[in-house]
Amino acid sequence: MGNRRNTRWLYIPVIFIALMLMPACVSQPPEETTNETAVSDSGTDETHIVAPEPTETPLPTPSPKPEPTPVPTQPPEPQETPGPQKGECWLVTENTAVGLNTNFTTKLFTNTGDQGLAAYGIKIKFDPEIIDVDKAVGINGAEAGPKSFLAAANVTKPGEIMIAGFDTSGKKGGEVFHIATIHWKAKRKGTTKLEIIIDNLIDSSTTPIGTMKGHNSEIEVR
Repeated sequence: MGNRRNTRWLYIPVIFIALMLMPACVSQPPEETTNETAVSDSGTDETHIVAPEPTETPLPTPSPKPEPTPVPTQPPEPQETPGPQKGECWLVTENTAVGLNTNFTTKLFTNTGDQGLAAYGIKIKFDPEIIDVDKAVGINGAEAGPKSFLAAANVTKPGEIMIAGFDTSGKKGGEVFHIATIHWKAKRKGTTKLEIIIDNLIDSSTTPIGTMKGHNSEIEVR
């Protein structure tokens, strides 16, 4: 009996050692998942799933539209200013401004077109206080053009000279036909209008030439 009691005490160290080694054999807890677990204020676990941040889808880059090729524009062709029409008369002077107490001339032209000039009667009106006809030259201040004719020049009415001519066979005219030259003298400073009035302008068959219209002009005395 005494030997059994001694043997029983021998098991106590062995059991103690076994108990000391048991924690090493307990399995480890599983690794945490990607889910995050939070503890709320009430003490309960709340699991939050972390969502991935949204990725912006890039917009397609628009293709550049080709610029239209500019079409070069042609400058408009200059239009010729039409000259006096058939049957019209006009005056030409070297200077539209003349000095006081000087002498000057104006040339009277017409456009007869395809007709010849056989007879004409034309008046030129002006301000007699500013200019006057120089009656000492030609026929009372008028002379026929190089290819024209002159029968008379009347200056009896102040501020007016009337010239007339007649040719039985007529003269070949054209777009610019020099009828006569008028001689003037400047009397006082100012500006005067030269007004043309056509009484008649006919060819050898007594047919009127064109519209018979006069183009007025001005003379300034300085």
